Amino acid sequence: MTVAVITGASVGIGLETAIGLAKKGYDLILVSRNLDKLTRVKNSIEIEYNIKCNIFSFDLSLVEENIKFFKLVSKEYNTVDILINNVGAIYMNRAVTEEGLEKTFALNHMSYFVLSKLFSKHLKPQRIINVSSEAHRGVSLSRNDFQNNKMYNGWHAYKKSKLANIYITYELNRRLGDERICVNRLHAG
Repeated sequence: MTVAVITGASVGIGLETAIGLAKKGYDLILVSRNLDKLTRVKNSIEIEYNIKCNIFSFDLSLVEENIKFFKLVSKEYNTVDILINNVGAIYMNRAVTEEGLEKTFALNHMSYFVLSKLFSKHLKPQRIINVSSEAHRGVSLSRNDFQNNKMYNGWHAYKKSKLANIYITYELNRRLGDERICVNRLHAG
């Protein structure tokens, strides 16, 4: 049994990735905020591709929710083969999570960071894939403003979160290489 975890799996790139892996016989663990959509995806995929599909509904813009998701998965699975950090959104107006993090950064990057750290330490996937974007070009990260407090621009916040995905991918690959965990990033376009 080969198992893949996909975040943001109810629509778009996450859904298409789930279908692609189901066609190859992977069992799936899918997470998204929308349980109704996930349930439809699960039912369709299980029937069409004869695989096992577990679904979880969490708001991954919250660090606490990422941890809860991981804990539930680790109770049911001793290992996973692939973690695909795909969840993401763009918020044109600055929003802050109940944990005090700017929402674009929290969802698009902190979720990748937290899940990669937890999964790599405890469930040892062979591969971690971070969905980034070519949109990262033309911006830089300021250590003093990860929360995008200064002159918020939704598009720039998104671009910065995707640049942060690239940086964390390189760092995770460097740190996890000795553990034989391959970490990659991709531009979905």
